[in-house]
Amino acid sequence: MVLLLGACEVEVQRPPPRPPPRYYYYATRPAPPPPATVYVLQEGPPVRAPAPPPPDVSERFPTRIVHPPPLPDSGAQFLDLQGVQAMVLRLRPNRKCGPRELSGGHWIHLDCNVHAPVKSAKSFTPDKINLFLQGLLNVDTPITFPTIPGLPSIPGMPGVPGTSATTAAPTPPPKPGTTAPAAKPASLGTLPDAVDHRRDGTEGPVKDQGQVGACTAFSLSTAMDNAIRRQNGTMTTSTLHIWSHYGNPIVQNAGDSNLKKLIAPWESWPYDERVACQLDQSGDHDCGPYTPPVTQGSGTHDPTLQAKVKDSDSRGQWSVTEYDRIPSDPDTLAAVLAMGVDVWTSMDIGTTWLTTVGENIVDWTALNTDGGHAFVLAGYRHVGGQRQFLVHNSWGTTWGDRGYAYVSEAMIKAFLKTSYKVVVASKSAPASTPTASNALTDDDCGEEQLVDSVTGQCAKICANDSRPANGKCPAAKH
Repeated sequence: MVLLLGACEVEVQRPPPRPPPRYYYYATRPAPPPPATVYVLQEGPPVRAPAPPPPDVSERFPTRIVHPPPLPDSGAQFLDLQGVQAMVLRLRPNRKCGPRELSGGHWIHLDCNVHAPVKSAKSFTPDKINLFLQGLLNVDTPITFPTIPGLPSIPGMPGVPGTSATTAAPTPPPKPGTTAPAAKPASLGTLPDAVDHRRDGTEGPVKDQGQVGACTAFSLSTAMDNAIRRQNGTMTTSTLHIWSHYGNPIVQNAGDSNLKKLIAPWESWPYDERVACQLDQSGDHDCGPYTPPVTQGSGTHDPTLQAKVKDSDSRGQWSVTEYDRIPSDPDTLAAVLAMGVDVWTSMDIGTTWLTTVGENIVDWTALNTDGGHAFVLAGYRHVGGQRQFLVHNSWGTTWGDRGYAYVSEAMIKAFLKTSYKVVVASKSAPASTPTASNALTDDDCGEEQLVDSVTGQCAKICANDSRPANGKCPAAKH
């Protein structure tokens, strides 16, 4: 499909010409496409050239820890394995959730009602991905995109040859009676063949939720860890502190209950699954048993535990400022991952997750789904012409490849339920300038924001998709 950027003559009696389209991939702004639509145009199948291997450490942030040590579940040693096995036998045979044994003595938990969407999440718009695919975003891990003939320059955007961040002007329209060159937007082939945030140094440690259904807290914590590291922070968030704000294994509760709340560091409240069981308000009665015994849900009435929650509230350092909803189609997910952003997701998973084949999760069907699970996507790759997505899980380092594994694109299409970008901010974040070593980049900002070219802070994208300067946008020309 070829789209043309046209122009028209203006007569005195006619209204002034329409401003340049906001969606630069189109000659006119079409009606919004339905959900799960790829916001990329391409002529024929993409051609993926092998990408060079990513660097072991981000060039921008050489001090990042590439492979942080895993964090233990200190309560696992108190799990009464004989009692757990007896309890599992009492579970309803047709129940596709609950405790599962990964390996000898290592138990995890699959949830029943994990997929309700986050109410406070912001709706997805394709503007930022369009800018990214044009090579016009400033991100932690820069990607070189090919020149796109006929594409107009965008005021205030970096990376446009011969322009500056504050004085760039759009390419003048064609003369009346002539036709603009056809815009050829970047195709999927321009994205890296493989993305692995572990190689960028932006992944937090692998954690182990144990036998408590707290995967929503663990996955949100992991998404926050990535967002913090992309801002050159080093803190690992406390999953117990996140879990204490809701205690019910549902994505919606995890997201809405922790929005704008400062989260304490892991070391101030390390994970203990016995405590997580006390905070579990699901009513499933399937965490534990432990020795000494723990009563599920008793944490809401435990003065010592509630004092710990308040103490952690006072020690909070980073908070989620917004959740940006991402369409759950694989192409959009790949574009977001290529920006360096972890994606917080949930899906129905199969029994094959319990016994991975090396670093691969074997495909499953609806008939052998085993419950719901929340986790983080941290990259993708192509094997045999097929795309696979990298899962950063919360089942410890004995699962998959030291806590990571790849799931096929086909399974993402079939079973993914929710996906979000998690945006964070520090309580003590300095007012960094665009040239500072720890300056914000566009991937740190929300769905409708870019870094202001003067203040260095995230601000709303201008109406013509340009970058704001000191909170102001270029005046519209008539």
